[in-house]
Amino acid sequence: MAEPSIDLKSLCNLARLPPPDSMGEEQELRSGLQQILVFFRMVDAIDTENVEPLVQPFQPGAGTERDDIHVQGLARADALANAPDSDGHHFLVPQVLK
Repeated sequence: MAEPSIDLKSLCNLARLPPPDSMGEEQELRSGLQQILVFFRMVDAIDTENVEPLVQPFQPGAGTERDDIHVQGLARADALANAPDSDGHHFLVPQVLK
């Protein structure tokens, strides 16, 4: 099967990524995309004819559920003990938006 042509400019635009700056970056991106396509071909080759579809990834009763039991959380002082900065009641973080 012939390798599909990859239009990096369109792909970068769709992914809202800046286009590669150099030929080296372009080759690295093309190589990575080719590896992804090879992986998808490998997955596509798996025979799933007799595999029942799952409604959810874990079967009920397989140890993935637990009862909703209220447990006591951390005391405020314990929660703030390792905080880099606090005012005694809240975590203090640097302002991100101005």
